[in-house]
Amino acid sequence: MKKIFYLIVAAALFLSLSSCSVFNQSNVVAASQSLGGLNTSMWTGKSRNAIMIRFGVPDREVSDGADGVILVYEDIETVIKTTTSENTHFGMFDTDYETKGKTTTTRRFAEFFINAENHCYNVRSNLTQWQFDNPEKRPWN
Repeated sequence: MKKIFYLIVAAALFLSLSSCSVFNQSNVVAASQSLGGLNTSMWTGKSRNAIMIRFGVPDREVSDGADGVILVYEDIETVIKTTTSENTHFGMFDTDYETKGKTTTTRRFAEFFINAENHCYNVRSNLTQWQFDNPEKRPWN
């Protein structure tokens, strides 16, 4: 009887651990697909100079955490939408006007990961293929 109990516990443990593993892998795939599925393979192995000739001077550079840098090209667009409504206070004569605003910020970016030898080893972007292929048309709005 104890053997059956241990077998059931082991099976439950195995199933619970393997289901978490599959769940984590599916999240990683979804996150990489959400970046637009760009064809960025042509930039892998290119020099930092070649990227800067095509895209220009980056908006900023940050560390990649492994003796390299990330060239960040980004456009940030902030849109403020305001609406004005009339408030009559239940039919009273003193009408108030109430203005509400909604702010939306959109960040479009291309990030080139450059190793210590000044060669690109990864590209991340949320641009469309056309925006990525035409950096001279910035801002990418």
